[in-house]
Amino acid sequence: MIAWIVTIASIIGAYLNAKGKISGFYFWLPANIAWVIIDIQHSLYAQAALFTYYSIICIIGIITWRRKGIK
Repeated sequence: MIAWIVTIASIIGAYLNAKGKISGFYFWLPANIAWVIIDIQHSLYAQAALFTYYSIICIIGIITWRRKGIK
């Protein structure tokens, strides 16, 4: 069940970012962190590394978009 909740948060984040909304990052970041935890629990270390990278990209996106004044 938790995987479905995280999946929905990921989809919402992608949609909002596609619409140019910074709020998408705020859905993506916790979802990515949740995926890292889920992947580690299932010994999916390569995928955990990928979602760790995605989390870093979210943080960079938030900082960049805030500097540009994107809401």
